[in-house]
This record gives sequence, C-alpha cells and structure tokens, in this order.
Amino acid sequence: MPRVFTWLYIRWFHKYSRKVLVTTKSIAKQLAVRNSIVWGRGVDTELFYPSKNKKSSDKKTIITVGRVSKDKNLDDFCKIRGYRKILVGDGPYLKTLKSNYPDVEFAGFVPHKEFAGLYNRADVFVFPSMFDTFGLVILEAMACGLPVAAYDVPSPSDIVQNGITGYLGDSLEENIEKSYDKLNELSGNARHYAETQSWNSIAEQFVAHLSSI
Repeated sequence: MPRVFTWLYIRWFHKYSRKVLVTTKSIAKQLAVRNSIVWGRGVDTELFYPSKNKKSSDKKTIITVGRVSKDKNLDDFCKIRGYRKILVGDGPYLKTLKSNYPDVEFAGFVPHKEFAGLYNRADVFVFPSMFDTFGLVILEAMACGLPVAAYDVPSPSDIVQNGITGYLGDSLEENIEKSYDKLNELSGNARHYAETQSWNSIAEQFVAHLSSI
C-alpha cells in the first residue's frame, strides 16, 4: 500500500480526537494533525544528577549512549579526535566499531541504573544520530549536567536549546568545542532544563491536558 494512504488514514482517524499527544514539535509537524499537543518524556532527576566527584580523568572527555547499530551514525562520534571518548551500549555494530576505532573506550551493555555514573565521567554528551524520534539519553545526560553537542535535526533540535544547553550544527567537532568554551554555564542550564522535564512535571502536564478537554 502506498505510504500516502497510510498517512491519510492516520490523519482521518485522529481528527476526531480532542487532543493527540505527541512527544515533540517535529512529530506534530510531520503528523500535520491540527489537534496535536506536545507532551514530552520525563527523566528521573533523582537517579540522574551531577556528581560532586564528576570526573575520573583530567583529560577532556565526551560520551555517547545508545543502541550500537549502524543507523545511529556512531562512526561520526568515533572519528572525533582530541578527546577521551566513551561509548556506552551494545548492538550488532559494536564489533565493527571496536575493530575500526581502538582509541574509543567501549563500555558495552550497562544496566540503566548505572548510567548516571558513566555520564558523570564526561564533560559533554554527543548525540550523533540523525533519525531518532526522541533521544531520552539527551535528557538523562542533561540531568547529570552535561551540555549536548548534536546535529541540527529533529529530536535534538526539539530538546537542546542552541547556545543555552548545548550546541547544534553541521559539525559535531565545532559543537563540542563551543560547549567547552561555556562548559560551566551550559552545564547549569542543562540541569535546570532537565528539572523542568522531571517525571513529576511531565505527570502534571498530562493531568493539565486531561483537565482542559
């Protein structure tokens, strides 16, 4: 069946709803449903928070977290030079990356409750993916006080405030360098934004949407 008919059905089906909750403005734009309302995802700000003993190395350290598959564009992260690089996650592309980039520290699979400790080993979180619908790891890293360096594409552009909580643009290297130039300021801003996306805040938003129907 042609994709256009699927989209027509989706829009027809949802037009009778009073509200359609979507995770980002980009998805709302893609769906083109007039009654769509953005309702983001929450982050556990008690589990993810900046550590007082933040780093385990004096070297500038960047980190990325996620499923290790080719579509995540992780080669762009691994090619970056001049930083200690930590890649957290498992997947079908892990063996290839390990073979091609011996200078990267591969943490492999890590239980979710241990992510905060890994985020706190780094200064900047790098999100190289260009096709995610919502990068929850971005919020987790921000809750740990990490500014985000990413491409200016849907998902990171819906979460990251350019120049405030991180940097977006065509070059990951430049976005990382800019983040280091304002590291303390961006770190505080990132944590503050994450607190507005806590589970309590997200739950209150949901109740408010129900109340206004």
